[in-house]
Amino acid sequence: MIYVVLLLIAFASSTALAQSTGLQGYNLLTFKPTIDGSGILQTVGTKSLEPWQIHEGLYLSSNKGLLRRESMGLKTVNPGPDVIRWQFVDDTVLAIGLPGSITTGLDIPVVMYQRGQNLTGTPYAQSELGDIRYFVKWNFLKDNPSLFGAAIVLNTYIPTGTQALFTGSSEAMQDFMLVLDKKWENIYLGLNFGFQIAPNDNFTVAAGPPAVIQGSGNRYLFSTGVKVPLAIQKKSWAVFSDFTGSWLARNLVQNSFPTEAIIGIEKHFASNIDFLLGNSIRITNAMGEPLRRYFIALRWTSTRESKTAE
Repeated sequence: MIYVVLLLIAFASSTALAQSTGLQGYNLLTFKPTIDGSGILQTVGTKSLEPWQIHEGLYLSSNKGLLRRESMGLKTVNPGPDVIRWQFVDDTVLAIGLPGSITTGLDIPVVMYQRGQNLTGTPYAQSELGDIRYFVKWNFLKDNPSLFGAAIVLNTYIPTGTQALFTGSSEAMQDFMLVLDKKWENIYLGLNFGFQIAPNDNFTVAAGPPAVIQGSGNRYLFSTGVKVPLAIQKKSWAVFSDFTGSWLARNLVQNSFPTEAIIGIEKHFASNIDFLLGNSIRITNAMGEPLRRYFIALRWTSTRESKTAE
């Protein structure tokens, strides 16, 4: 039922250029929580769900300054309001375990509210569906006391978003990732590295001399994180940090290199429900990297095994 409600919200308003950024952009929804609840926040873990075990999650994020004139390279004396000033996004995730150490699932991102001002000075406010992400993971090496865990992840982005609001790309995208992690008694470490195949949805702006903004295309991806349980309430509390980013394969320029560090807390309840809360710190001045991101999440894993998958 929750998916039906979210889709109705997403399609409730028009996304004509007059009611949007006024540009034909690409998918700038850079917050991508793990679909199966493994790993940390955005750093995927290697452990798969057990066959037919289910994971569900609801992630709410608030993003300030996601697309700024400065991050687009439009440096003027008076840069004006941000193209995407505020954005409130819901990511609803659902995953299921399959035989053979395989996990599959979906992330349905819905931009519940986005406002800003296009380059002609016209303000807008809209809601829209983002590109739906389909996820498959194969855990081919189990984490054990003498070795780390390893998995391969494939994400496919279905172009259900809107370029005029920077919630989607013109074509389907895919990314392939190698996932490595290691869990000790008092610390968990994760590392993801991959490559994304994406269309070249570059766009032209006419603020002063016309300029082509290069932010889309094939990318290298990385994410790393650490989670440490706290010695309170039977270690049901933990602190974590994620460091994520990407860069264009063909042209490494700062405004196309979104990188951020996220810090947060996690509370695990006996009913296999996790609560997460945190915020991000921007590292570079890039498109898709907000000045500030806050998030809150609830997620649940069925009790087919004794504890939530890491």
